Amino acid sequence: MTAPIIEVERLTKSYGGKRGIVDVSLEVGEGEVFGFLGPNGAGKTTTIRILMALLRADAGRARIAGLDCWEKSIDVKRLIGYVPGEPSLDPNPRAARSLSTSRIFEAASTSRTSRSWSIASTSTPTASFGSTRPATSARSC
Repeated sequence: MTAPIIEVERLTKSYGGKRGIVDVSLEVGEGEVFGFLGPNGAGKTTTIRILMALLRADAGRARIAGLDCWEKSIDVKRLIGYVPGEPSLDPNPRAARSLSTSRIFEAASTSRTSRSWSIASTSTPTASFGSTRPATSARSC
């Protein structure tokens, strides 16, 4: 495995009395393709939101490209992109504003293409969420 680009160590998040994720650990090497698989409520979105610093973990550590996802969230967000499965956009969109926003996204993606990281690989390690044991690493799943 190459040097890890994503490192998650014993990540835990709860929502009041409800379990979110408990002691999730995994590594994804640069150039590897990694998939989260699991049923609804298994913790996939929670983990991604912690990696994007949209949620703060109760315990554990998350790093992308060696940067702490919470403490260096601006730097992490400069390196990666995130499109949520259910984006919350303007509830009252106007056509002109929507077109303007689309152009901004198009311009940003075009200008960043040369700086984008390639994550294509022939190996596809996968962590399974919602099993009886937490994933320990990308290699063991």
